Amino acid sequence: MTTFPHASCLSENVSMHDKGQQNGGEKPSVGILEGVDIQNLVNQRNAVIHKIRQALDLFNEADSLAEQAHLGFPTLTLGGHRRYALDLTGQFADPANVEAAIIKAIDACAWKFLLDTSGFSRFMDAAEHKRWTDIIYSDDAPELTMTAITETFARLHAERGAMFERKVMEIFRALSWDYQTGLPCRLGKKLIVRYLTQDGGWPQSTATDRLDDLECAFSILDGKPESGKRNSIYKNISAARRAGTDEMETEYLHIHWFRNGNGHVTFRRHNLVTQLNGILTKHCPDASPTAQKARG
Repeated sequence: MTTFPHASCLSENVSMHDKGQQNGGEKPSVGILEGVDIQNLVNQRNAVIHKIRQALDLFNEADSLAEQAHLGFPTLTLGGHRRYALDLTGQFADPANVEAAIIKAIDACAWKFLLDTSGFSRFMDAAEHKRWTDIIYSDDAPELTMTAITETFARLHAERGAMFERKVMEIFRALSWDYQTGLPCRLGKKLIVRYLTQDGGWPQSTATDRLDDLECAFSILDGKPESGKRNSIYKNISAARRAGTDEMETEYLHIHWFRNGNGHVTFRRHNLVTQLNGILTKHCPDASPTAQKARG
């Protein structure tokens, strides 16, 4: 059975990042997917596939009857396929291929739902999240079964600390870097983000995505639940721009931007900044002292 990739193992210790989620070393159950009845989800998925198979059989039966009676029958097409449209009926119909494509689409949506609902995606850096997304929507995605779900999320649960530390390192690479030494810089009281805004003060998505990742890291260290508000910095800056102001504030950041496109980001929770710097020091002991200017 094809499985999802393992997270890069940067650390065995997850306690400092995941308050209250230790399980004494036991393999976690699918109960870590709170609020989701996994068995019911799998049962409903199987029931849907059964109905689809019945529907495809009926389409093929009706097509054959119409042909025998010299009646017309439309060519029914499955839309939304990744590469091309698939015929459900007609001389080019391939029932097995159609069925497989439909099942892949059903399973892909279910895997994405579980990944988002579990909150594990917030522990991933952008590259790892993209790898998972690519597999979910590929032909190699594992079939949605109880075994696959249990093994996948048990592994994610065990690796969440390592994933988070990798995410933190990517945040430093994106937002706090010393070009002269080629090393990341520890965070101080504030950060200057180049090209935060452009085109008359409107936000630039690359910069705001990086600040969203920083916000997410702070919320994990703070023991806060998933907010589910991706692109919130972009949206908040846009709203502030429409309101005629040049600053905004979140629980963890105060952001003030200027006509040259630079944004000054002041940290509101210095204890969380200290924790991020601690992770940086663990993986990069030679990190440069605090610097304010960041990548654009």
